[in-house]
Order: sequence, then C-alpha cells, then structure tokens
Amino acid sequence: MPAPLFQCHDIYGSEIGLEDYRGKRLLLSFFRYAGCPLCNLRVRRLSERYEELNGAGLHAVAVFESPRESVLKYVLKQSPPFPLVPDPERRLYELYGVTASWKAYFRVGLNPKVMGEALIKERLMPGKIEGKWAMVPADFLVGPDLLIHEAFYGRDISEHIPLERVERFLGMR
Repeated sequence: MPAPLFQCHDIYGSEIGLEDYRGKRLLLSFFRYAGCPLCNLRVRRLSERYEELNGAGLHAVAVFESPRESVLKYVLKQSPPFPLVPDPERRLYELYGVTASWKAYFRVGLNPKVMGEALIKERLMPGKIEGKWAMVPADFLVGPDLLIHEAFYGRDISEHIPLERVERFLGMR
C-alpha cells in the first residue's frame, strides 16, 4: 500500500517529507518518548549498524512523541546519524496508525533481558515521561516507490522490527 505522505521538521528545523525518499529505501521508525531507555537502546543499536545499512541503501527517520527539547536532551546522546523528528501532537503516529496499548506496556515485563540491557548494561536511565505511557513502537519499510513493503507494530513497548528483516529488505540476506 502507498505510504501516507507527510511533511514535518526534524530537531534542527529542517523540513522532511516522505517525497524526499522517493527512489530510496526508508526505515520509518516510531518510538515512544525521548527519555525512554528502551527507545534509546534501539536508537543506539541502529546507530551502531547504520553505516553498514546505509551503505546497502537504507535511509532512516526516527519519530518521537516528545518535544524538540527532550529529543535533543535524551536521544541526541546516542549520536544517531539519521534525522530525528519530534511529534508531540502525534500527527505522524495517527497518520500511520501507531497507537498505545496497556497490554503491550505490561507485556515488556515478560522480557527482563531487554530492560536489563537498557538500564544496567547500557546505563540508559529513564527520563521525563511524555506522551502516552503505553505508546507501542512501530516500523515501516518504505520502498523507492513509496510503497510500504512491510509494516511492523511492536507486541510490547520495546519491540521494533528485527534488523535481519531490514537486511532482507535491502537484499543483504
């Protein structure tokens, strides 16, 4: 299906639109709030692999339900090499059908490994909670034709599309 078109601004005020990615492969990722340790763990892991993934043709845009100031304070610490979009009004979330789920919020307790990795191993402490506590992450793999090739909605508040699926999308596997 066609990816919903959008125009927005990143944390630096640069305009970003889906049309900017025509002819490219895009990972459009929706996160929770900027101070979420699980979200920052994913940003860190994606940033660590981004040079390789970008070399294979991937571009990424990360959307947070926090205001610009919070994204600068918390997420920028991960030094992501891709645009960060603050969306505290959740306009893009609504456009892409990204919602909250208390069931998904409580399900993360069944996965203490990821919580331990974020809090203990990586020392990503929680920051100010903004937006909907139970917002569930989602990822969209958008092809050069601006069609959604895969929509991935997390089953809990820590889950994003596995990078192996991103690699398949890029023809790396």
